[in-house]
Amino acid sequence: MVAMRNESHIPVVGRLVWMMFGPALLLLCVVQIWKSPNPGWLTTADFVYGFALVAMLVGRWVEHQGGNARTGIGEPATTRDLYRYFLGTCLITIAIWLVVKVVSNYVL
Repeated sequence: MVAMRNESHIPVVGRLVWMMFGPALLLLCVVQIWKSPNPGWLTTADFVYGFALVAMLVGRWVEHQGGNARTGIGEPATTRDLYRYFLGTCLITIAIWLVVKVVSNYVL
């Protein structure tokens, strides 16, 4: 199998954002929200969490637009994969954020 050569580094940066840096930043924000009980609903960590989510979605889109987009396991990505990623990522990250906020504001 011959890998397609892409001259632009922008899709590579997009891939790094949606696969590595975005999820790492989300995790750090969740830990920060969890460790500061009862800070309210909109804190700096919440805004950074939202920024990381948007950055992940934009990174995935940039990789897809750059050509030769791949799934997380290396298979060629389709537009359906892109939309599925958008939906799944939004639902999961919002659900995690809500659970962590409720627990940190009302239980801890």
